[in-house]
Amino acid sequence: MTIDKISPIIYIILATLPFSFLQYYPFLANLRTPKIVVASIYGTILFSEIVLFNQNNYVIVPDIVMLFYLLNILLSLVVVRSSLYKQLFVTFVIVIYQLLLVGVSIACERWTQPESGLPPYLIGNLLLILQFALTYQIFFKFMHQKISSFVRYEDDTVWRWIWLVPACILAIILATKQFVIGSAVNLYSILVRLFAGTGALACCLILVDSIEAIREKEHLKNNLKLTEKLQKVQAHHYEALCENMVVTRRIRHDLRHQFVVLQNYLENGRTKEALAYLYKYQGDLSKQ
Repeated sequence: MTIDKISPIIYIILATLPFSFLQYYPFLANLRTPKIVVASIYGTILFSEIVLFNQNNYVIVPDIVMLFYLLNILLSLVVVRSSLYKQLFVTFVIVIYQLLLVGVSIACERWTQPESGLPPYLIGNLLLILQFALTYQIFFKFMHQKISSFVRYEDDTVWRWIWLVPACILAIILATKQFVIGSAVNLYSILVRLFAGTGALACCLILVDSIEAIREKEHLKNNLKLTEKLQKVQAHHYEALCENMVVTRRIRHDLRHQFVVLQNYLENGRTKEALAYLYKYQGDLSKQ
């Protein structure tokens, strides 16, 4: 195979595989099937996409792109045991990142390839690899530290609406003429793609951080309420303990007095009075 045929295949792999791994990463512990089965199914879909790409003379067809997006989303819904809204949220965030990298690379490819005389998709591949080198580790860290913990949030009321934020951002981006497949490409459209994609990702990051901050604040508030409740219980126990100590001191004082009286009676040989005193004290105790 020549470089003209290998380069488009490499492009399809670079434009899909790294992003699919990120899409499944937050849900690796919630797969319904073994990872090898998921990888096999995904490999079959990817191979089919490469075949169709080859049959269309390596021309990007919007309908085919959308078809495989839907197939990948359907596969995720089948093999991942998690909320639909969570999966949609993660999927749209990944698509925004994918749109940024792939969109910039293919725009630069279309802008420079006719004049450069290089094999098709070679420039796009090089730019994708460069962008991965600059951003993939950062985005993976974002997925690992933020998204993976964020999807463990179980409030369905939040998830029912929160996925719409990246969905609306993505819809606004795609409605921009610079992102339409086949539109004219120049330096301005490339910069629009770059800044729009970066801004969209920044909005998603701010959204996740904001919700995490709200959750943390709510958690601290609940802990504060629990602490205040425990303090009230401890204060009540302390008051009861103090009262018991006062009663104990009073009893010890009374007993000491009783012993002194009995001791005086017994030392002076007044046993009858001592017995009478004991009977009286016994009667007082029985009344309490």
